Amino acid sequence: MSKLFKLKSFFTLDEAIRYLSDSLEEPVSLSDIYRLAMDKHLTLSVRLINQAVAIKGQIVSGQDGDLVQLQTDLVTGEALDEPYSVCIDDDAIPIDINKWFLIDGKVHVVDGVWDLVMIGMEALEIERLYQNEVNGPDPVVADAPGLYLKQGDMVCRLQKESFDKTEETLTDIQSGLEFILEPKGISVDDFLARDNDNLYDDLTDDEVDNISLLFSLMRNQVDGIGNYEDSCCLADHSCQYVIRTSELTRFVRSLQDEPEPTPPAEKALTTTERNTLLTFIDALLKEQQIDSSRKGLAPSLKLMTEKAGRPISENTIRKILNQVSDITA
Repeated sequence: MSKLFKLKSFFTLDEAIRYLSDSLEEPVSLSDIYRLAMDKHLTLSVRLINQAVAIKGQIVSGQDGDLVQLQTDLVTGEALDEPYSVCIDDDAIPIDINKWFLIDGKVHVVDGVWDLVMIGMEALEIERLYQNEVNGPDPVVADAPGLYLKQGDMVCRLQKESFDKTEETLTDIQSGLEFILEPKGISVDDFLARDNDNLYDDLTDDEVDNISLLFSLMRNQVDGIGNYEDSCCLADHSCQYVIRTSELTRFVRSLQDEPEPTPPAEKALTTTERNTLLTFIDALLKEQQIDSSRKGLAPSLKLMTEKAGRPISENTIRKILNQVSDITA
């Protein structure tokens, strides 16, 4: 292992291919990487080069209306001093049968390296990349909507700005300002051009409060979850696929530490093989002038096997002698 390897926290896919090929002493291709990720033998990650927006939460199992206990914080993923219970309700996003994504109802800025959870659109993207490498058909259906990433116990679902929703919000704010200002003969543009000292001249206290509320909505609209929608592909974000160094190390060790394959079970003798063996035993007994049909022979033969260091029970010896007698009768 090189010194640089120890310093890297992640590898690009090209670097990972070279490393795995050298470590496993066999060729590894890009399609192999995608296939291993799809089969969940290898965890593929994505590096968000620029900041992205996401909703954070936790994946839980249960039915609609169930109470589930949370051991970690929904936003940070850190262990809680005092776990608490929440209800799987309308705010929970269904992922699969009896599987839900509980969210805190806010949008968050995320960056850095995140692992692909492989339950939503991210799984479809890897499947599409794999099929492209092997010249296969394009997949069309994802297991669940949304792009899911995780860091430890913290899970996020990537979002993108909904320009339609943002435009709608700004239009509503504009209409609210016009409703307050136009009866006083003030245009919105003229009002916004005022300096701060006389911004609220000619306005009542109630009108000032209402305009302040609209300004607050304007400033905070980018932080509202209602102004975002699910991102459908990683191409919406500046990112690159990577594999964590720790994951590459784990994967290689898992293959090197594989137990030796269990030897195949011995095959039963065929009829011909069995008859040949019994005939051979009969020939040896006759050479020693031993009659296989003689009663009381088993104890003496057992003693012979013990002296040879290969003890055989009397019952087994009797069965063999009976088979020899049958084959020679």
